[in-house]
Amino acid sequence: MKPIGAIVVAILVAILSSCGQKPFAEKLPLKIGAEFSQCTCAAYVAYEKGWYTKEGFEIVSYQSYVTGGALSSAIAEGCSQGVIS
Repeated sequence: MKPIGAIVVAILVAILSSCGQKPFAEKLPLKIGAEFSQCTCAAYVAYEKGWYTKEGFEIVSYQSYVTGGALSSAIAEGCSQGVIS
């Protein structure tokens, strides 16, 4: 088999082997921390309206912090896994 033919076969095998696989279904619990500012309004609205859940995220807590320092401390202590700033 010529090298170009081997490459084409390898690409087709890779593409066809991924067909029919289910997406990652397990929801991992997330703790979100956000600095209290106008920049994080959209994240808060999305949380309140349940848009994160609709997209497949399981939010177990959403905490708002007054300063970036308080938010950094929360991350260091493990109180927040995701940050919106």
